[in-house]
Amino acid sequence: MRFSLFVVLLAISGAGPAMADAQSGLAKFLTTPAEQQAVKASAIADWNASAAPCPTAQGALADVIFYNMPTFNSAGMPTSGVWKLTTRWTGCGKSKTFNLFYSVAPDGRLSRSRLLPGTTLADPLLQRDGIAYAKLAIAANNSKPSSCNNIRVADTAFDAYGPAAPAVRPGVDPRSWSENWTVDACGTVATVKISFLPNATGTTISAGVDRAAKPPAR
Repeated sequence: MRFSLFVVLLAISGAGPAMADAQSGLAKFLTTPAEQQAVKASAIADWNASAAPCPTAQGALADVIFYNMPTFNSAGMPTSGVWKLTTRWTGCGKSKTFNLFYSVAPDGRLSRSRLLPGTTLADPLLQRDGIAYAKLAIAANNSKPSSCNNIRVADTAFDAYGPAAPAVRPGVDPRSWSENWTVDACGTVATVKISFLPNATGTTISAGVDRAAKPPAR
């Protein structure tokens, strides 16, 4: 497959020298051939997991979220930081959004992890817990074949914000929110409503099946 990644950094919220340095460093890092190839390889794997291969698909940077502000050395390589890179890909009549999670260990080792596709607001830990709740929901709703053990989240879509929680940890957005997750269980697709409610110690998650049906043609 041939993918083209057009790197266009969008405005990232925040100001000051640290943010400017992070934006500049990330722009330089993403334009290196090795990193473009890594982003493309991740997108190809995500695309092929949800749709037929598309040789003409092209991608562009859609968003960046900094969890810990990254820093970069003189060679343009990250030396610290945690962030999420979101790319949007179109081709063969389809449009898909993929997420890649970056973290730099204290020893400078860079790790990349594919997150759930789509527009979920959940961080990696909430995604992990949300997957478990989604699986329980479709099992309780009989929305999967009884012999099926291959259950995956094929897509996610942010739905809406809800009321703010009365007490949350410092620095946490107090708003609750809901998402619609598309869960594929051995060919049966269920739409699962996932709700997230921040609280003083973390986030409460609930899930319920909205709709189950056969998947569309790939």
